[in-house]
Amino acid sequence: YIIIMKKLLRVIVMGLFIVSSVIYTNAAIPPPDKYYDFSINNIYYLITSDSTVCVSKAGENKIVVDEDVVSDSVCNYSGEILIPSEVMRDSIIYKVTAIGLAWGNSAIQPFEDCVDITSVSLPNTLEKILPRAFKGCTGLKTIQLPNSLISIDYLAFANCSNIESITIPSSVVSIYSNAFAGCTDLSSIAIPDSVTEIGGYAFKGCSSLTSIILPNSITTIEDELFSDCCALVSIVIGDSVTAIGKSAFCNCESLRFLNLPNSITQIGNYAFEGCKSLSSVAIPNSVTKINHSTFYNCSELTSVVIPASVSEINGRGLLSTNPPSYGAFEGCANIIFVTSLNPIPPTCNKYVFEDSVYLKATLYVPIGSLESYANADIWKNFSNIAELPDAGIGDIETPYVTKVARYDLHGRLLTDPTPGINIVIYSDGTTRKEFVK
Repeated sequence: YIIIMKKLLRVIVMGLFIVSSVIYTNAAIPPPDKYYDFSINNIYYLITSDSTVCVSKAGENKIVVDEDVVSDSVCNYSGEILIPSEVMRDSIIYKVTAIGLAWGNSAIQPFEDCVDITSVSLPNTLEKILPRAFKGCTGLKTIQLPNSLISIDYLAFANCSNIESITIPSSVVSIYSNAFAGCTDLSSIAIPDSVTEIGGYAFKGCSSLTSIILPNSITTIEDELFSDCCALVSIVIGDSVTAIGKSAFCNCESLRFLNLPNSITQIGNYAFEGCKSLSSVAIPNSVTKINHSTFYNCSELTSVVIPASVSEINGRGLLSTNPPSYGAFEGCANIIFVTSLNPIPPTCNKYVFEDSVYLKATLYVPIGSLESYANADIWKNFSNIAELPDAGIGDIETPYVTKVARYDLHGRLLTDPTPGINIVIYSDGTTRKEFVK
């Protein structure tokens, strides 16, 4: 009975681990029977092929594996770490290609919780940074990633709270889940077009990150990718993105500017929950449904543009669920302009908006559809319904179309009109070039 319960407990623990992280799997790599084969200059190496090694760590030089879980987590490193590109052992030259080793659901994480490491120099032969490799290195302030690097695995730099900036080299293809989660001092990061996937939670809790430009190579913004990035003011989303995951920008309290491209077809629940500085939003005309809780508690939101493509807006569900299910715009009590461009009123329930919004906001609808909205369930609750002018949403600012962001040609956010060509983003989702003398 005790043995059965122990095995059941292991299953439960591993299940929770799988939910919170993207699991690194490599069936071709068998579990090693030791931590390292040799050490040079106090750096430990494990031979991974006839010509390559990975950086490892010391221990009793014997790995105890129980259900693929490594039992030892000793930290052997401190100060400045210099990792060479090659090492020699028994007259054989080995190339250093990885930090750590992973097999199945387990990994050797050589620098995890080495709080006394201050800097790391990585060689230009390095291809992989494996799971949890530098996790919890709270003293680490600077690290330069080499141009040979291909992947940054899950939790690789998680909770490295003193790193302020990182440049991802153009060789990197994959950034896995939680890779930089909890890097609270990280204020800037450059992501190149070579990156095709960024796992969920990768930048969760990066509370000093102020802006980010996602490359056109990214097609999905995964769950909670930037959640709790409370200093994030603006983000540039490429035209290749088709989906925004659940809670992707949850609690980005400083997010003021948002331009959603027309490539987006899905926006997940809670995607922008708690974005309390967001003043206006235009849903792309490629979206057909606005999910529950999408903009819940965006307390400064004043203007919403709903495209003609949207036929359904989800309201509140069961508040007893975890997390609770709220209306798409519930908690947005300051909305004063709602523009719905579908001549057929989208289906919804009364909890989509706050009760006060129905009383004080103006609902703008297409010409000829005023009567339809005035008689439609929920929409008829708006006290003020008006038809859009003949020109629709024009080139000038109106009470329901405002300028929400301004950039230069290099994608840098501008706080004021700047001489030259400015890229101006409007709350209806349109983008225009403006020449400023």
